[in-house]
Amino acid sequence: MSAYLNNLIELYLNDIADYEDDNSLLLAESVLKPVKNLITEGKKSQEEILFEVYKKSSPEQKAILEDFLLYIKEA
Repeated sequence: MSAYLNNLIELYLNDIADYEDDNSLLLAESVLKPVKNLITEGKKSQEEILFEVYKKSSPEQKAILEDFLLYIKEA
């Protein structure tokens, strides 16, 4: 399952790269690349990791995570 979520992160970042500006891509990468690493290396569930990252995020980062969660639901 972690491979699936990591794949979705890559697809999401590719979409950001295709349709948004470079600043949006850099922000999305700064939020989601660490999540990807935590999912790969972590011992917690993906949901726990996403929740913890969300709790510690700035409002700008939370917006990225919320958009990513919507992306997951549509995938």
